[in-house]
Amino acid sequence: EIVTPVIIAPPDGAGIGGDVTYTPKTSDITGVVTVDGGWSTPVSSGLPASPGEITYSQEKNLFVCPTTDARVIYSSDGINWSQTTTPTGASLQSSAYGKGKFVVAGMGFNYSPDGMTWSAGTVTNPGSSSDGSYSIVYANNMFVAVGYKSQTGKSCFYYSSDGESWTASSSSGTYQSVAYGNSLFVAVGQGQNPPAVSNDGTNWTITSDANYQYNGSIGFGNGLFVSCGFEMAKTSTDGVTWLSNTNLPNTTNLEWREVNFVNGKFIIVGYINTSSSPSVIYYSDDGITWSESSLTSTF
Repeated sequence: EIVTPVIIAPPDGAGIGGDVTYTPKTSDITGVVTVDGGWSTPVSSGLPASPGEITYSQEKNLFVCPTTDARVIYSSDGINWSQTTTPTGASLQSSAYGKGKFVVAGMGFNYSPDGMTWSAGTVTNPGSSSDGSYSIVYANNMFVAVGYKSQTGKSCFYYSSDGESWTASSSSGTYQSVAYGNSLFVAVGQGQNPPAVSNDGTNWTITSDANYQYNGSIGFGNGLFVSCGFEMAKTSTDGVTWLSNTNLPNTTNLEWREVNFVNGKFIIVGYINTSSSPSVIYYSDDGITWSESSLTSTF
């Protein structure tokens, strides 16, 4: 049972896994909420049109969500939201919580002890002002983010011990989502681009799995990485060897957008890219056997 409310934002911005590079899908619906794996009517109070990745802190009892118009919205119940601004004043897409603070990232990093008052982070070897990050995770006592270098068109890995001071390093791949599990950070991206793995968040190795492609979101739980993308989902225990998940539908034009592990369950969300664009959500305890959730609305 999912005992903490979980908000899934629409593909316009990101979901609980965070990925802002997909083609936007216009919708008036800005979110849905669940407490048990069954989904309610959309949540709209206080949510902007372009939310990013949502983070929940049990310690602070607070949801925090950055937006692509440089705001941060926050909520104690996941239903009613308030908003604040950030000092970087730039587009924000991803979020994490660790060491007693929230961190939001996009074109720059911001941090806050309470989700309401924010300070700007600093980046060593920052590149240009149009560089940014897609996805951020806190694990193994450090923050790690994956993003992009506008000058090279390739990815950049960021790492920080406190969420305030960051170091950037270049990559030869293109990565959009990062997760941690089994003592490894694993980053994935779309295109024919194998995952990258790291045991410390600072030094990365690009794997050689030729069968891995087009998966732009990743989550970890119960000893298993699950990644998803266009018409496919895959599983791995080490981020190196991946198996196709045959228990999820592989309908033509089905775009899996986000996957995450929340309170003992994997949740994967997507939509079928047709004229009606129906949304789909599946959930799983083990990342292998999946059940479909019923939805009353398309988002």
